[in-house]
Amino acid sequence: MLICPSGSLAVFGIRTRFDEDDPTIKRLEFYPAALSMELSDYLDDGPISIPRREAFQIYIADIMKLLAKDAGITDINVEIRAVTVAGDVFSVERYLADSLRRNPTTNAPITTDLQNISAHFRFEFDRLISHELDDPDSISKLTPIYLTNDKYFLDAFDLITELDNPLFARMVHNYLRWRLVATYINDLPYSYVHKHREYLSAYYGYTLHSTNEDYCTREVIRRFPFAIQRLYTMNSTKYSNAVTTVETVSNELIKSFKTYIDKNAKWMVDVKTRNMAKEKLNALTTAIGYASISSNDASLDDYYDKFVVTADAHLQNSYSYHHFHRSVLSNALKNPNLLDHWDFFETRPNRLFDYIAVFNRLFVIASGMHEPLVNTEWPW
Repeated sequence: MLICPSGSLAVFGIRTRFDEDDPTIKRLEFYPAALSMELSDYLDDGPISIPRREAFQIYIADIMKLLAKDAGITDINVEIRAVTVAGDVFSVERYLADSLRRNPTTNAPITTDLQNISAHFRFEFDRLISHELDDPDSISKLTPIYLTNDKYFLDAFDLITELDNPLFARMVHNYLRWRLVATYINDLPYSYVHKHREYLSAYYGYTLHSTNEDYCTREVIRRFPFAIQRLYTMNSTKYSNAVTTVETVSNELIKSFKTYIDKNAKWMVDVKTRNMAKEKLNALTTAIGYASISSNDASLDDYYDKFVVTADAHLQNSYSYHHFHRSVLSNALKNPNLLDHWDFFETRPNRLFDYIAVFNRLFVIASGMHEPLVNTEWPW
C-alpha cells in the first residue's frame, strides 16, 4: 500500500480540485509526492547538493538506530541495517527525482478513472481509495478523476511493481517504511525530534532555532486553519483595512501583468492572443473573506467533530488527524460547495491566496492580509 490511513505520502498523494469545466464538481487528483529533499539535491553534484544528500542518509540511519534501540534490538548488525535502509531510501527517491526532472509536472492533468489506472499501472487504486475516504461510496471505479504527470506514474510503478526482484522489493519496502516514519517524526519522543533538528541544520547549513512554543503554534495553524480564521472573524472589526489592502495588491498585480504582456511576453506573437490575455485580466475578480464554516462556532464544531483529541496522547492525536482528513476528502467530493475554494487552505495552509482558473478568481484569506504579515507598501 502506497498511501494508508496513517497519512504518510509515498510515491504519490491524493487531493481534490475543481473540475476543469464545471465549477460545481470536485474531482480526486493523484499527483507526484515522493521526495524528502529538493529535486536538485538528488541529481546535482554541486557544493550544496552533495553535503545535503550525505546529511539526509546520515539522518535516516540515525533514526533507524533509534527505532532499533527503542525496540530493544541490540545485535551487531544494527548499524549495517540502518545504513542499508538509508541507501535504499535515497536510491528510490533518486530514481523518482530523475523521472520528475525528465518529466516536469505541469498543472494540466489528464482525465481518467480508477478502473483505467488500476489496469494501466497494475495497482489496485480502488482498494486504496476505500482506505483513503471515510465514505468510499463518494466515488466509483468509473468516476472521472485527474492524474497529474502520467509519465512520472509510469516510471514510478515500473519500479515499485518489480517485487519479484528481491533487491527492488527490499528497496521499496525500506522506502515505504521510511516515509511512514518521517510522517510522524515530530510526534515521536524528543530524541527523534532532536535528530530531525540536527538534520535540518546540516541541510540548510546553519542552526535553525525552534522552541517548543513555536512548534505547537505551527501545528495548531497547520491542523486547524478554519479555527484560526474563526479567531479573526470574532475580532474582524479590528482589521477593517483588509479589503483596501487586498484591492491594492490585486490592482497592482493586474497592472503588472498587463505591462508584462505589452513589453515582455515575447512568446505571445499575435495580437489576438495578447488581447485575449488582457480580457481575462480585466475579468479577473478577487474574493476576500473567510470560509463560511468559520463564521460561527456551531459550524466549526460540526466540521471538526470527527477529529478525536485525547489528553497526553500526542502520537495518537496525530494519527487521528490523518483519519480525520479522510472525511475532508469525502466531504469535498460530496459537497463541493461546502467549503467552496477554502478547502485548498486545509491542505496548503501556508498560502495566503490562491488563483483558481475555472473561476478566473484570486481567493484571499482576509486574516492573512493584516499587518505585520502584509501591508499595501510591501505586500509580499
